[in-house]
Amino acid sequence: MTLGRELIGLPVVEMRSGRQLGVIEDLLLDLEHSRLSSLQVRSGRWLEGCRELELSRVSQIGPDGVIVEDEPAWSGTATEGLLNVKPQQGKRIIDTAGVEMGTLEDIEFDAETGELAGWEYSDGIIQDLIKGRRYLPLGLVSTYGEDRVIIGEGVGTA
Repeated sequence: MTLGRELIGLPVVEMRSGRQLGVIEDLLLDLEHSRLSSLQVRSGRWLEGCRELELSRVSQIGPDGVIVEDEPAWSGTATEGLLNVKPQQGKRIIDTAGVEMGTLEDIEFDAETGELAGWEYSDGIIQDLIKGRRYLPLGLVSTYGEDRVIIGEGVGTA
């Protein structure tokens, strides 16, 4: 499994020319189908925003870069129905009984298939050091709110 933070900042390189097309800025999730949909890529050119690179166009995700066969037909920034990962990071998790469970830290997914596994979350630095980060399956999240992520009552108290 791969964590989203492992991709952020990686170069996207075209295999045929060896040219860097940009750097990964964020990940876009299709929660309806529980998969990584696309990567937001910043070209580094003046006044040019992020462009979407569909995961199906990616040949290989490696530890030092993302390889595409040839320069893709960029799909712009149409993120309708998709969830950006970076704005979710750091959001507090609260259950429907009003009990805070911790803070969302990162998404975990299969780099080959794009299938989402769930969220890595922290319930404090001391607990992270003692027990490690905790895991929240994707299906247990009922709401991705503006300020909080909401899960079912008692879900994180195991």
